[in-house]
Amino acid sequence: PSTLSTQPHTQNDPESPDSTTEHENGLGFVTYKSVYINQFLDPCVSNPCTNAESCVKDVQLGYRCQNCHSQYHGPKCEEHVDPCSSNPCQNGGKCISTMTSWRCVCPFPFHHTVCTRITRAYQFDLNGTADYPYASVPDKKYNRFTLNFLFKTAEQNASYLIHYAPDKSSQTERLSVWRVGNTFFVELWKDYVYTFTFPLSYPVNDKNWHTVTIVLESNAELRFYLDGVTRESPKLTKGNPGSSLYVLRAGTLYIGYFK
Repeated sequence: PSTLSTQPHTQNDPESPDSTTEHENGLGFVTYKSVYINQFLDPCVSNPCTNAESCVKDVQLGYRCQNCHSQYHGPKCEEHVDPCSSNPCQNGGKCISTMTSWRCVCPFPFHHTVCTRITRAYQFDLNGTADYPYASVPDKKYNRFTLNFLFKTAEQNASYLIHYAPDKSSQTERLSVWRVGNTFFVELWKDYVYTFTFPLSYPVNDKNWHTVTIVLESNAELRFYLDGVTRESPKLTKGNPGSSLYVLRAGTLYIGYFK
């Protein structure tokens, strides 16, 4: 007959990840291994705070995230907030959300972080054709350059604007606008000229006020408006400037009539 053993069973530490347990089954001892899951594992081991700088234990939540990244908040930094939802851009600016922040695309003439500053403009008070008003301008690079002016003349040929930089004679960047008959010429680089010809049925030397707007985009794309209407697509008569930025060198900007 079998004899039951009175030897108590033994069991290793149950918190050990690999424990051995012996149980008495009436016929002897059966030994097997069990794997115990430690209920006290660090909840931050799995790195749950992907939208934060660090993870810390929390008695109620298990864990919480500290220092949420931009656009995220909440105890676990899982709540996303569009930074443009507060409409930070003013004066008609368009808010664009980025990976880490946001930025404003401002309409002319506004600029700066939230489109609150006005781009500096130069105003000239003319006093006949013998007066040559001017303004000194610093070095500046433009992704978009906009020139706008009004004129009234009876002359067949006229020069409207010249940018002159005497101490930068080696530089090719320059700016000038002139007219011969009903054809406007816009020189952006030395000897690089765009032409815009208008029909003779629309005279511009009729002693009435006319408005010219010139917009230079990146890659030397230029748009020309006469009295608010685009009259003709630009045609570069010589060369192909390779710069994507127009550089207005430090110098003097003259506006008026020149024979």
